[in-house]
Amino acid sequence: MVLVSLGNDPSSQSASSSASEPAAPEPRASPSASVRVVWLSIDPRSGQVHLYPAEAVARLERAHQAGAAVQVPLAGLGGHLEQVVVDVGIFGHPVQRNPMTHGKRDVRRLEVPLDAVEVKVNVHKERAYRITDILIPGVTEERIVSLSAGCEKIGIHIGEPKERAHQDWAEQVAAAAKPGTVGLWEWCRSAGFAGLGSIPDSCWGVYSGEQNEEIESAFLRGEPSVAVSIGIRSYSIVFDTVTSGRQIDHQFKKKRHIRRRVMTLEQREEVLRAAVEALGTQDNKLADADCAICCSSFAETPHMPVVRTMCGHCFHGACVQHQADQQSTCPLCRADVDWAVVMHGLRR
Repeated sequence: MVLVSLGNDPSSQSASSSASEPAAPEPRASPSASVRVVWLSIDPRSGQVHLYPAEAVARLERAHQAGAAVQVPLAGLGGHLEQVVVDVGIFGHPVQRNPMTHGKRDVRRLEVPLDAVEVKVNVHKERAYRITDILIPGVTEERIVSLSAGCEKIGIHIGEPKERAHQDWAEQVAAAAKPGTVGLWEWCRSAGFAGLGSIPDSCWGVYSGEQNEEIESAFLRGEPSVAVSIGIRSYSIVFDTVTSGRQIDHQFKKKRHIRRRVMTLEQREEVLRAAVEALGTQDNKLADADCAICCSSFAETPHMPVVRTMCGHCFHGACVQHQADQQSTCPLCRADVDWAVVMHGLRR
């Protein structure tokens, strides 16, 4: 039996030593082909240590290998992982956070031999359970975590020069990037559809040209996700497959299907132009007006759907979403609003 201690994690040792001697971020060296990587976290209340599933490990490892301090969303993996993000930093240890509940837990990365069946983790409790890298008699407790059950689903095997999961994703992205074509990313206007196949084309909205480029560039670089801002809202765009993903608003606990369509550059420009023209016909009076929430001109944000309340005030649908969720009055005049009617088909 091979037992691996948390203290054997090279990344933990380098993070501790670099805390006092900061260095510029740079890509990490790939682990040896004779080891595999395991990521784990500890429940701060029970002290139970949890292993991340293979897909979560693949996302975390991509960020770790890139050597950048980023937030990695785990949406799409089911269960409690749907709403969490993991801060993968250069200095210090990674932390799992839930923006909705403000909960957080310690996270560690281990490089273990391929034949390892268990890992040993030292923990201690003050106000909550934490993972410690050193053994302190009478203070820390030991946790033994089994790797034997479903071993192929726990951690990922590492090869040179990059970890296998990243290679697989890069190959999928490369296959999707056909010469002479570009990607158009669209978001689903409705949350009432179970799968992508059941969503009619009329229920898809487009991003602005600039946002589309941000999303497409991150996708082509093989990144697991990218952050975009729309009005006053911030979203994580998570790539689930080479043709689909999710738009997640962690603050307001919302998510949408997104999709990627392959077309020529001319076709994409025509789709974006048609969307702008369609929104421009909503109301000629919008040309000189601003959204009262984000203060952006409607004329300068034609990709953003606009809603009009019964009292005649107009807002970006994304900006006024919180008021709609709370069934609040009009943000300007405090008149009663039937938000179900106002926001129909425009929710973001």
